[in-house]
Order: sequence, then C-alpha cells, then structure tokens
Amino acid sequence: MAECGAGRKALNRRPQSGNTGETVTIMKILNTILLIIVAAEAMAAGYFVILSKDIVPLPELNVATLEPGMADQFRAFRGNLDLGDPESWLRLGLVYRALGMLPESSYCYQQFDRLSPNNPEGLYYWGVCLSRMGNTRAAAAKFEQAIALESEKSVTCWYMLGRDHLRDGNGRMAELALRRCAHEEPQATIMLTRLLTRTGKADEVQPLISNLVKQQPTNMVANQWKSWAEEALGNHEVAEHFEHMTRRCPAPPSNQRPELPADENVYRQFGGSRLATEGVRAVADGDTALGIDLLRQALTVQWREIYAIRLAELELTAGDHEAAVATLSDIVERAGASAESLYLLGQAHQQLEDRQAARQHWERAATFPASRNPEVSAKIHEVLADTYRESGEQELASRQEGLMHYERGKLAWRVSDFSIALDEFANAAELLDDHAHTWYYLAEARHASQDEPGAREAYARCLAINPNHGRAIRRLEALSQLPAD
Repeated sequence: MAECGAGRKALNRRPQSGNTGETVTIMKILNTILLIIVAAEAMAAGYFVILSKDIVPLPELNVATLEPGMADQFRAFRGNLDLGDPESWLRLGLVYRALGMLPESSYCYQQFDRLSPNNPEGLYYWGVCLSRMGNTRAAAAKFEQAIALESEKSVTCWYMLGRDHLRDGNGRMAELALRRCAHEEPQATIMLTRLLTRTGKADEVQPLISNLVKQQPTNMVANQWKSWAEEALGNHEVAEHFEHMTRRCPAPPSNQRPELPADENVYRQFGGSRLATEGVRAVADGDTALGIDLLRQALTVQWREIYAIRLAELELTAGDHEAAVATLSDIVERAGASAESLYLLGQAHQQLEDRQAARQHWERAATFPASRNPEVSAKIHEVLADTYRESGEQELASRQEGLMHYERGKLAWRVSDFSIALDEFANAAELLDDHAHTWYYLAEARHASQDEPGAREAYARCLAINPNHGRAIRRLEALSQLPAD
C-alpha cells in the first residue's frame, strides 16, 4: 500500500514538473513577440514623425475674400492636391497670389522650397509674392538666389529687382539691375530709359530704346519715351517725329508687366471668369445658345461690364432683342452709359422697330468716345447718317457721313495705312469744311504721302478754323522751313 501511495505521488509530481517547463517556454516566446511588437510600433512612430515633417497643413481659407460661387471651386481645387508633391504647392501658391491672398501664397512657396530647394521657378514666384507684400528686401533675396542658379527666370528676376529698387528710391541699384536685362525685357528697356532720361543720361540709353522702337514700331510707350529722350538731348525734330508716332499706335495693353499673365490664367480657372471663358469658347465652337447660358451664369456669379456687353452682342445675334435691351439697360444702370452700350441698345430697339428710341440712343452714343472698341465710333455715325437720311434731314446726314469717314480715317492712320487714311480724310474734308481735326489729319496723311504742298494747305485750313491748334502750328512751322516744291 505504501509503495502504491509513493508511486501515485511520483506520478503526480512528473506532470507538474513538465507543465512548469512548458510555461516558461511559452512565456519566453510571448516576451519575444511583445518585444517585436514594441519595436515595430516604435519604428512606425518614428516613420510617422518623419512623414509628418513632409506633409504640412494647408493655409486657412478665408472665403469672405472670394466672390460668390468661387469658394466651392477653390475647395475642390485644394482637395485634389497632393501635399507631398512640390508642384501642388507651387500651383496653389499661384492661385493664392492671383486672388490677393499674399500671406497664404508665401506659405505655399515656403513649402515648395522645402520640398524642392533651389528651384528657380519657385524662388521667382516667391519673390514676386514678397514684393507685392511690400517686403522688397526679402523679395530681393529670393530673386538673387534664383539669378545665381542661372535659369531662364534670371532676366525677369533682374527686372523685378530693378523695379523694387526704384520703389525703394535706390536709383543706382535700380540702374545696375535694369542694365542686366534691358536687352531682353522690353519693360526693363522702358523703365531704364525713364530712369536715365530723368537723371541726365539719355544718351546712354539711346541704342536700347531705338532698338525697341525698331522691333515694336507700334509700341506707344516705347515711342513716347524715345521722343522724350530725344527731346532731352536737344533733338527736337526727331522728338517731334516719335511724338507723332505715338498717335499712330494702339493703346498699350494693361498686362505688360511680365508677372501678370500668370495671374490672368488663374482668373480664367475660377468663378465668373471661368464661366465666361467657357462661354466664349462655346461660341467659337458654334454653340451660341450654350455661350449665352454660360455668360448669364458668369454674370450671376460676378457681374462685369465686359461679360454683359458680350452677352448683349450674342443676344442680338441670336435674335433675342428684348433680352438684349434688358441686358444693355442693366449695363447703363450699373456701369453708366458708354458709346458701345448705347450703340448696341440702339441696334436692339431698331430690331424691335422702335426707331425713335434707337435714334435717341445713337445720338447719345455719339457724345461718348469709343474707348473699348474704336470701330464703334464709325458705326455710330454711319447708322445716324442712315437714320437722318431716311427722315429727310440731309444736312444732318451729310455731317454724320463726314464724321464716319473721319473715324474710319483715324482707324487706318493708327495702323499706318496711309493710302486708306488719305482717302477717308479727303472724303471727310469735303463734308466737314469746319472740322479742324479732319483738316489736321488730312494734312498728316498728305505729309506721310510726301505731298508737302497739300499738307501745308490742309494745316493752314486747320488753323483758319482753330488758330490755337498747337500741333498744326508746330507742324506748319516745320514745313515752312523746308523749300517749297
């Protein structure tokens, strides 16, 4: 019995000893797995910290600064960006800058520079943004850094440096910067000409401004500064020639600064500008109805006179004359009357067979200069001539016909088409014997056509009508010094 009891105890002890060993082994395995998990978590945390340095939050979006309807478009644009991609930050910075959100734009360029250091394009755009913020010293650092990289942006960076130095009143540094780029950037040539002419160095800039006028003969500002530079050097006859050339040039565009086209591209991507751009494209593709619909949507988002004028023109083309009257009346109420809007309003009323209203609008239109579209002036006088002729008012009709020829002559004169200009001014002079400007331009056209006797006669007739016509006085004096044929 005792042996049996001892055997049972022995049997009972063996399993206990075996369980302890297995437990220790399992615990070791578990500890190893736990260590692996902890190490993996630590590695993941470290990776997350590293990754978080590369992805930073977007700047706050202040929708109060955006036009109605643009906020949702802008949010969608931002939502599609890859914040780990430097190009996304560059694009976003351009948009913020164009919309006038300069601190936000600067933040984006900072992130672009962090992800793509020493990129001349990013440095240039960052410098432009800082310049607009008035921080010209910080902007200069970016421009100089971009210049040191010898990229295609170097010329524009030199121009921006020169312009900012002028803003800061540092003419010496501005001159040095502008000289570095004036041979490639027309605006720098004009700016340098202005600076040197005003500081008594007009002779130094003559080769540059002369070359620019040769390359761009219809550049009004270039001809103007060429004239002033020649005047400063005492070359009065040459200065007079280029002063006359300015009157044969179209008005300079408003986006001549080299950094502005990028802004305009952004405007066309959002809000009313995007809808208007799509509307114009639809019309070009032959879908006038869609173009009208998109322009109406654009005006709902952002009312702009240029969109409304285009809409009215399309409504007239489509035969929706009542809608055109409503659109044009709204233009006059919102933006005031203009030659263009009143001319179209008269056209719409004529199509509605309200001839009296059409006549009143055209007569009022004739009192405004056609600043947006010079061709409209000739059209106004043409329709008035027809209107007066139909009502038997021949004297009024003849005068309007003469003014029509005068305006057509000026259009030809501005593009140096002297043959057509001469014919138009001659026709105008037959009908407008008392119109001093007609006789002055007839004299100019004859002079350009090498008809010096005819030019003298026309200048004299101009002065007989208006003895104080300064340009005619100077031109006749200059001709009088030449031998008569």
